[in-house]
Amino acid sequence: MLKKAYDALKQGQFQASIELMKKAAESDKQRLEIEQALQCAFFWQERKDKIRELDHYSQSEYLMTEWNNFLNYTSSLPDIAPNCFYNIKHYVYTLALENYLKLADSKELLDFESLLKIGRIHKELGNYESAIEVLEHAHQTKRNDPQVLADLADCYAQVDEMKASKLFFREAFFIDPEAIDISAIESPFFHTLLEKMKQNGIKKSELRLWIPVFGTIYGIFNIKRELKPIEIGKLKQSISILESKLCEKSEAAGKIIPLLLNKFFWLMDHYLSIKAPQADIDDLLLKIKELDENIYMKYIN
Repeated sequence: MLKKAYDALKQGQFQASIELMKKAAESDKQRLEIEQALQCAFFWQERKDKIRELDHYSQSEYLMTEWNNFLNYTSSLPDIAPNCFYNIKHYVYTLALENYLKLADSKELLDFESLLKIGRIHKELGNYESAIEVLEHAHQTKRNDPQVLADLADCYAQVDEMKASKLFFREAFFIDPEAIDISAIESPFFHTLLEKMKQNGIKKSELRLWIPVFGTIYGIFNIKRELKPIEIGKLKQSISILESKLCEKSEAAGKIIPLLLNKFFWLMDHYLSIKAPQADIDDLLLKIKELDENIYMKYIN
């Protein structure tokens, strides 16, 4: 009976699920699991009643907002059965996707933000090929958005396109690591990297900034591309700005160091690709050493 109750959640039949769970609670020993599943079902039954009055776009936006609220709500419910949680997620994400796609089909909704949302929903549902197709479209619309690059990287990893995945991850974390939602990244090799970083004493609040540094050290971000002349100029300019800020010895130094290290690594890759004079390479290695000797030792080894 409990399985039928959870199956009903996947179809959004919350009231039917509630009735089945109440019956199961009369004889089932899994009392705590059922009680928490009932709380989840009541949560979404109330919200399902509200969305009937909304248009397609507003329904999707409301569902995604409430899903985040649901995650906060369930953080205090440790015994939710996986089937209960994932069946509700399937219903919420599928309905949100259907409504976004209805607007896309009518050409009312094709801007970057909407493409990103559609792509991320496909990704959460495990539709990685569809996610890549939509996210590539979003990428063409806005080429330097770190979030869409990270989502593409994650999807490519799921379909075993590791070269594309590592290239996109490296690019995303170079542009702006703080703009990336790392909680949504699924790739196993990425989570292995996070564990290694934690073992190196990197705080959770600083993970995003240090990901490209340790990604380089551990050979994760090892798929690279040639820089355009204008990119080289911007890279050197950004290094100069960060070095100046570091000299000010402000409280932001802890944030500047990993950003500067990553830019040094990119510049080093450029030097090596063009076979720059050894003096330039040695000078850059010295800057890395002076900035963080521990990272320097890991980098050269």
